[in-house]
Amino acid sequence: AWQQLQRLSNEKESAPLRHAAEVVAEDAYAREDFALARSAFELLKRTHPAEQSLARALTGLAWIAKRESRFEEAALYYQEFLDRFPDDVDVWKVRLAYAETLAELTRVEEARETLEPFEQLPLDHSDRVRGLYQLALLGKEHAQWQQESTRIADALLQDYDDFELRDAVLYLTGLLHLRNGDNETSQQAFSDLADSYPQSRYWSDAVYRLAELAH
Repeated sequence: AWQQLQRLSNEKESAPLRHAAEVVAEDAYAREDFALARSAFELLKRTHPAEQSLARALTGLAWIAKRESRFEEAALYYQEFLDRFPDDVDVWKVRLAYAETLAELTRVEEARETLEPFEQLPLDHSDRVRGLYQLALLGKEHAQWQQESTRIADALLQDYDDFELRDAVLYLTGLLHLRNGDNETSQQAFSDLADSYPQSRYWSDAVYRLAELAH
């Protein structure tokens, strides 16, 4: 497949190359052959810098770099995507992935700035909860942001009756209120988690925290 792409790259007509590169990249990506996928995405990026297919190349290259813990490289790809495709249908997913990458690089201020616009999304936007959860999570280890993170976590629980990350938000809410000295609200959050989500990855930690608060 890679030899075919190399041959096509010498042709004057770009459409066959673009199509072949996209097919090879997506197939290799699905099979987790990330070396081949990266090569195909890089070829697509190099030969079609002004086309919409560049958007997929950038997100593919960023995801592969992030998966391989090459966070500086991933951040550059995500930033280029956001600069060039601000109206893309996946822009909020990319913004979230970019913020997570910045957090890995301990560029926490930039991560917060990237996530703050999620608060302006409509309540029914599919990416709002995950973005705000990540924003609240960033403040967990930083005293200057804990009050703001507590407000965001509380608002998520109030705005949504049930959602994919509710157990995680309950656990985070419990921790944040505990650190703010509000043991009663903290205990309620941990109790809600323990009662409602026995299969949660946070269940045993919530039970442990409840035992601590009981003494």
